[in-house]
Amino acid sequence: MSVGLLNRNEKVDYVLFDKRIVSSSEMHYRSDYELIFNVLGRRTLQIGDNCRILEPGDIAAIGPYVPSLLRMENDPSIEDCFSIVFRTSALGREFINSRPFNQIRAFLARTGYGIVFSGEKNNPVFESAKHLRNTFHFSEVIYLFDVLNQLALADNYKAVSTDRCHTPTINRNRQLVSAICSYVDDHYHESLYVEKVAQNFCMARSTFTRFFKSNAGMPFIKYLNQVRIRHACEMLEKTREPIASIAINVGYSSLSNFNNQFRLVMSVSPSRYRKQRAVAA
Repeated sequence: MSVGLLNRNEKVDYVLFDKRIVSSSEMHYRSDYELIFNVLGRRTLQIGDNCRILEPGDIAAIGPYVPSLLRMENDPSIEDCFSIVFRTSALGREFINSRPFNQIRAFLARTGYGIVFSGEKNNPVFESAKHLRNTFHFSEVIYLFDVLNQLALADNYKAVSTDRCHTPTINRNRQLVSAICSYVDDHYHESLYVEKVAQNFCMARSTFTRFFKSNAGMPFIKYLNQVRIRHACEMLEKTREPIASIAINVGYSSLSNFNNQFRLVMSVSPSRYRKQRAVAA
């Protein structure tokens, strides 16, 4: 079974929750919880190696790092099928671990198997979910809790998988490092800084820097500079652009910083590198 990170074009800048359209995808896992609201039509939900048909009115709850796939016949509109992706870390550990959340925590624990709620008991949950519109008003937080509370108290559910389904940590780390590297490859020419990239991958700065260094074998800034210098080398070899323009094009706002980083990586200056390559050609 192949498991990959979700396409990073998705929005990841939400703090507590995000309501979004659901579309077919390859097998993937999220780092947050997901509730899928199937309004119209039938879809096939796969959790690990187990499948279940989602009928109109069904609600699926999927936990973090649970390999999942949703097959749909057509690209849906928000009226056909939507999801609410949310994270509990935004609430703080003391808050979510408090006594009033006992039942919600028990419900969230069950999502590790992938669970599907069916029947008319889902109607009030759908009504509450309709009030979530990504305007981030406080009232929407209340409706989110109402959705979670109703599902926590409901008994009209069945597990999709008989075993708790998760992606091994080592695979998750490898996939996440790969996703970070792909992100850098796509955005190296922009004004990238650690906080921005960490936020994009839903991590605190300190957590991100420790994670990347321990799993990639080097600090993030060193990797970013290597990527930028690699692209700069290509431009120095294949174009006649001024070195100052190349520095800007690969993400450096300062020519002196570009020159310093280039020497650190290549052991020569950009101008010397260009001359050497021209002679070699």
